[in-house]
Amino acid sequence: MTFKRALTALAAVAALSAGATAVAPTESAEAVPPFGGQVQNVGSQPVFITYNLANPWSAEAILSPGGISDGFRDADGFYVESGCRATYLFPPATIAYSRTTPGWVKINNTQYAVVNYSC
Repeated sequence: MTFKRALTALAAVAALSAGATAVAPTESAEAVPPFGGQVQNVGSQPVFITYNLANPWSAEAILSPGGISDGFRDADGFYVESGCRATYLFPPATIAYSRTTPGWVKINNTQYAVVNYSC
Protein backbone atom coordinates (compact mmCIF):
# COMPACT_ATOMS: atom_id res chain seq x y z
CA MET A 1 0.00 0.00 0.00
CA THR A 2 1.43 3.36 -0.94
CA PHE A 3 1.57 6.27 1.48
CA LYS A 4 -1.12 8.17 -0.46
CA ARG A 5 -3.41 5.12 -0.46
CA ALA A 6 -2.89 4.75 3.31
CA LEU A 7 -3.83 8.40 3.82
CA THR A 8 -6.90 7.91 1.63
CA ALA A 9 -7.93 4.90 3.71
CA LEU A 10 -7.46 6.82 6.97
CA ALA A 11 -9.54 9.71 5.62
CA ALA A 12 -12.24 7.26 4.55
CA VAL A 13 -12.31 5.61 7.98
CA ALA A 14 -12.66 9.00 9.65
CA ALA A 15 -15.39 10.11 7.24
CA LEU A 16 -17.38 6.88 7.50
CA SER A 17 -17.04 6.77 11.30
CA ALA A 18 -18.27 10.34 11.61
CA GLY A 19 -21.17 9.68 9.25
CA ALA A 20 -19.82 12.16 6.72
CA THR A 21 -20.47 11.79 3.02
CA ALA A 22 -17.16 13.16 1.78
CA VAL A 23 -13.44 12.58 2.06
CA ALA A 24 -10.55 14.52 0.63
CA PRO A 25 -9.92 13.46 -2.97
CA THR A 26 -6.59 12.02 -4.03
CA GLU A 27 -4.99 11.49 -7.38
CA SER A 28 -7.13 9.04 -9.36
CA ALA A 29 -4.14 6.83 -10.16
CA GLU A 30 -3.73 6.12 -6.44
CA ALA A 31 -7.29 4.81 -6.16
CA VAL A 32 -6.99 2.28 -9.01
CA PRO A 33 -5.68 -1.12 -7.94
CA PRO A 34 -3.09 -2.82 -10.13
CA PHE A 35 -5.24 -5.69 -11.46
CA GLY A 36 -8.85 -4.56 -11.22
CA GLY A 37 -11.33 -3.87 -8.44
CA GLN A 38 -10.24 -3.96 -4.82
CA VAL A 39 -12.03 -3.83 -1.44
CA GLN A 40 -10.78 -2.50 1.88
CA ASN A 41 -12.70 -3.38 5.05
CA VAL A 42 -12.51 -0.46 7.50
CA GLY A 43 -15.29 -1.82 9.72
CA SER A 44 -15.19 -4.08 12.75
CA GLN A 45 -16.88 -7.09 11.10
CA PRO A 46 -15.82 -9.44 8.28
CA VAL A 47 -17.14 -8.81 4.77
CA PHE A 48 -17.88 -11.42 2.09
CA ILE A 49 -16.21 -10.46 -1.20
CA THR A 50 -16.20 -12.19 -4.56
CA TYR A 51 -13.72 -12.42 -7.40
CA ASN A 52 -16.41 -13.63 -9.83
CA LEU A 53 -19.74 -11.78 -9.75
CA ALA A 54 -21.14 -14.06 -12.48
CA ASN A 55 -21.00 -16.93 -9.95
CA PRO A 56 -20.22 -15.09 -6.69
CA TRP A 57 -20.30 -17.94 -4.18
CA SER A 58 -17.83 -19.96 -6.28
CA ALA A 59 -15.09 -17.38 -5.81
CA GLU A 60 -15.95 -15.78 -2.50
CA ALA A 61 -13.58 -14.87 0.28
CA ILE A 62 -13.97 -13.41 3.75
CA LEU A 63 -12.25 -10.09 4.24
CA SER A 64 -11.30 -9.58 7.89
CA PRO A 65 -11.65 -6.20 9.61
CA GLY A 66 -8.79 -3.98 8.48
CA GLY A 67 -8.13 -6.25 5.50
CA ILE A 68 -7.64 -5.42 1.84
CA SER A 69 -8.56 -7.81 -0.96
CA ASP A 70 -5.83 -9.46 -3.02
CA GLY A 71 -4.46 -6.80 -5.38
CA PHE A 72 -3.43 -9.48 -7.86
CA ARG A 73 -7.04 -10.58 -8.42
CA ASP A 74 -10.00 -8.53 -9.63
CA ALA A 75 -12.53 -8.17 -6.80
CA ASP A 76 -15.99 -7.91 -8.37
CA GLY A 77 -18.15 -7.11 -5.34
CA PHE A 78 -19.03 -7.48 -1.69
CA TYR A 79 -22.13 -8.90 -0.02
CA VAL A 80 -24.58 -7.18 2.32
CA GLU A 81 -26.42 -9.66 4.54
CA SER A 82 -30.00 -9.27 5.75
CA GLY A 83 -30.13 -7.00 8.81
CA CYS A 84 -26.72 -5.46 8.09
CA ARG A 85 -25.52 -2.12 6.70
CA ALA A 86 -22.63 -1.37 4.39
CA THR A 87 -21.45 2.21 4.09
CA TYR A 88 -18.94 2.52 1.30
CA LEU A 89 -17.18 4.92 -1.02
CA PHE A 90 -14.88 4.76 -4.01
CA PRO A 91 -11.94 7.19 -3.54
CA PRO A 92 -11.20 9.65 -5.03
CA ALA A 93 -14.98 10.16 -5.29
CA THR A 94 -16.33 12.13 -2.36
CA ILE A 95 -19.79 10.56 -1.97
CA ALA A 96 -20.45 7.73 0.49
CA TYR A 97 -23.21 5.20 -0.22
CA SER A 98 -25.21 3.10 2.20
CA ARG A 99 -26.93 -0.20 1.59
CA THR A 100 -29.16 -2.22 3.91
CA THR A 101 -30.92 -4.49 1.42
CA PRO A 102 -29.37 -7.96 1.08
CA GLY A 103 -27.34 -8.66 -2.03
CA TRP A 104 -24.07 -8.12 -3.87
CA VAL A 105 -22.65 -4.64 -4.46
CA LYS A 106 -20.81 -4.59 -7.80
CA ILE A 107 -17.32 -3.15 -8.09
CA ASN A 108 -15.98 -2.38 -11.53
CA ASN A 109 -12.42 -2.97 -12.68
CA THR A 110 -11.23 0.54 -11.82
CA GLN A 111 -12.79 0.91 -8.36
CA TYR A 112 -11.19 0.76 -4.95
CA ALA A 113 -14.07 0.31 -2.47
CA VAL A 114 -13.63 1.36 1.15
CA VAL A 115 -16.33 -0.47 3.15
CA ASN A 116 -17.58 -0.05 6.72
CA TYR A 117 -19.80 -3.05 7.45
CA SER A 118 -21.98 -3.55 10.53
CA CYS A 119 -24.80 -5.83 11.66
